[in-house]
Amino acid sequence: ACARFWATARAAGKTHCFDAPLRICMPSPNVQTQGAIASQSRKLMVTHMDFAEQVAIVVGGSRGIGAAVVRKLAARGACVVACFHTRAADAEAVAASCAGLPGAVVVQHCDVRSRESVDALVAGTLERWGRIDVLVNSVGLAAYAPFGQIDIAQWNAILATNLDGVFHT
Repeated sequence: ACARFWATARAAGKTHCFDAPLRICMPSPNVQTQGAIASQSRKLMVTHMDFAEQVAIVVGGSRGIGAAVVRKLAARGACVVACFHTRAADAEAVAASCAGLPGAVVVQHCDVRSRESVDALVAGTLERWGRIDVLVNSVGLAAYAPFGQIDIAQWNAILATNLDGVFHT
């Protein structure tokens, strides 16, 4: 999926992950910034990136950081695929919370441990919107137990999600 993503990006003439560059301004020493004089220490001001008409996949978009990324991208105008593995209702709630935002959010199942599932995600996104501009992998699995109490099935699931999942996406 990653190789196809970058091949698509290169074909579109993109040399970096985001089409909209990050704009950074350094005020001169005597510029007043939001009521505070920035004469002693130069303050870094970052303007927000515009994702209007960009297509983003957020794997792990049903909760936590992934859900926050889905909301932020939709607020900035992106068309977002919010992916989930087992929490369909959470993903639907995230999509519903984005109603009325400038971007669009759809929900799709994806098990990053399965190459076929990731391939279906990419194919579905390309079929729906014709391209992929942004890929966010916000998936992770952990066992909340002492290491000696983790069985081999848990260990394999952690490795498959956290290592194989990164490779597949």
